[in-house]
Amino acid sequence: MKLDNVKHIVEELLNDGKSTEITAQGISMYPLLQPNDKLLVKKYDKYKKGDIVIFDRGDVFVAHRVISIRNEKVICKGDSLIKADPMINKKEILGKITARTRHTKTITTRHWKFRLMTHIMPTFHPLLAYPFMVMAILHQKYI
Repeated sequence: MKLDNVKHIVEELLNDGKSTEITAQGISMYPLLQPNDKLLVKKYDKYKKGDIVIFDRGDVFVAHRVISIRNEKVICKGDSLIKADPMINKKEILGKITARTRHTKTITTRHWKFRLMTHIMPTFHPLLAYPFMVMAILHQKYI
């Protein structure tokens, strides 16, 4: 099945109020999200600072954290990335992560790891991005 067809199906499911699962591929949200994690995504009417949201960037879905919301504009950033993404409109957000499954263990966004990162990353992302980036690169190279 073509990627465009899969993306269309995912977007339809989310717009119909259903949850769907996608697989994480990159290291931009390390250490909370890692490659091959299964991410449960659901569309919401409102999003807040600290949420990990999904948006479409052409050939991929991106899962990054909301670090700022101003009116209808949202700035997102990967936890292990130095620079923020270009500003997007709230309407471009397809949904937010509600749970993560790694191997056979699932944790929801109510788990202390998610809650801690939701509170500290919007404020401390400039300080934590470098160590998270180094950890992600080392993890990818040696594990």
